[in-house]
Amino acid sequence: MSDVNRLHVLTAQRAALAHELASAPGTLLTIPFLRHLGVQSVRYVPGDAVLRLPIEAHLENSFDMVHGGVTM
Repeated sequence: MSDVNRLHVLTAQRAALAHELASAPGTLLTIPFLRHLGVQSVRYVPGDAVLRLPIEAHLENSFDMVHGGVTM
């Protein structure tokens, strides 16, 4: 599997996990870091999930880019 394909698999797995957390009443909001980031579950169907992460100044580093810890 190529690195790009691995990234897509990891992204899908993370999205599915985030949706599962968001689907359980109140679960996503009980995770302080996700609440701080502002992660939102937009849509979920089996095998696919869409999350929204509004990029705000408090998520940026000194180079005005999203901090790496936000995306890991």
